[in-house]
Amino acid sequence: MTAKPDPPLGTVVICTALETEYHAVRAHVSGPLDEREVRGTLYEIGTFPAPHGHWTVALTQTGAGNTPAAIELERAISVFHPRCVLFVGVAGGRKDVALGDVVIADHVYDYESGKDTAAGYLPRIKTAAPSSRLLNRARQVARDRLWQCRIPGPAVPDVPKAVVKPIAAGGKVVADQRSATARLLDQHCGDAAAVEMEGHGFLHGAYLNHQVEALVVRGISDLLSGKTEAADEYWQPIAARHAAAFAFELLARHTPAAAPMHASAASRRRRGVIAAAALAVVAAAVTGVVALSGGFDATGRTTPPKPQVADSSAVVAQGDMSAKNNDWINLAKGYAANSIPPEPADFFARNFRDPSSMELFSASETSAFAEIDGDVSKQSCSTALRSRRDQSIKATPDLIGRWVCARTWNNGIAALKIGRVDPDAASIELSYLVWQ
Repeated sequence: MTAKPDPPLGTVVICTALETEYHAVRAHVSGPLDEREVRGTLYEIGTFPAPHGHWTVALTQTGAGNTPAAIELERAISVFHPRCVLFVGVAGGRKDVALGDVVIADHVYDYESGKDTAAGYLPRIKTAAPSSRLLNRARQVARDRLWQCRIPGPAVPDVPKAVVKPIAAGGKVVADQRSATARLLDQHCGDAAAVEMEGHGFLHGAYLNHQVEALVVRGISDLLSGKTEAADEYWQPIAARHAAAFAFELLARHTPAAAPMHASAASRRRRGVIAAAALAVVAAAVTGVVALSGGFDATGRTTPPKPQVADSSAVVAQGDMSAKNNDWINLAKGYAANSIPPEPADFFARNFRDPSSMELFSASETSAFAEIDGDVSKQSCSTALRSRRDQSIKATPDLIGRWVCARTWNNGIAALKIGRVDPDAASIELSYLVWQ
């Protein structure tokens, strides 16, 4: 009897700043790893087996600084739609930590926020917080110390500990406890156990995508004194390995809040009947543009943003949709929904697997597709469609968040915005509007 494959837990994006940190994380990811480039950013994608399933891991190196961390995280979220995101790396220790210890941020200070006045610099410290569920799991992992079993490489003289404490983040490398920045931290971020350069920007990027769980994990590679190239060469790899070991022990135990439900065939059939009923209502309103299903599945995700309509008086139908088709999701030449991450696939629409056999929108039943930027209107879509007549556009991951115009079955004009593809639930979420 063939064993059932481990259920997918979803995708986790792990960001690092330094090459040393990247290698420490990569050592825990099963291969072979696939390389993917999105708008200039390189990702390596592999898997991590956990006792209750497996994670798809997307790994990237952001470089140093809060701003790059925020930008790269936002980009990664738009591409991979992860269930959780982690920043794993090294930091300088400030208080109650030793070299090689691991600090998990219960919040991160942006110590560089402030106002420069004639009377001097007035700090206005901002904070960013991680996800409560990940933080609670981190506290559990820190308590029992089983994470230390995941540390690879040579042993260190002292067994490291993990603590959950505040971290401070800013654009400076703090190399001495007597520096002006160190004194500022003493005065305004006195409880920060560590200082680094990316954590606040990273958590702020996650805050803008509140459905994504986020956490910062740091290994202590220096104590803000005696920071030399030789010391960094020795301690940074050790600290990075410790942080990575903690992060993957956390993933091994964590179940995401919106973990996919592995339904029985009977429940899938029931979902198909519900989708078909909603389909009839939507198809009547949309007049054959996208015959999918209405309403989202209850996974806690937010709906896609509403279209920005330039000529609303001419719109005959507008709203959000979630399409489900059990094993396949199709939009033009669309997604193979059983692949993780989703991959483009050349096929036309298949039927819903329910008695009504309602078909999805397919490239064979429309005259044109066209991408569009800027304001969305019947005129702008018509212009775009004229320039790309009889061409189809695959609904690849790069199109997520972008507008695609389409000519409908009855010569109407439609605009679709792909909000999310969920291969685990075999669903695609989008916003739509139609002009007659």
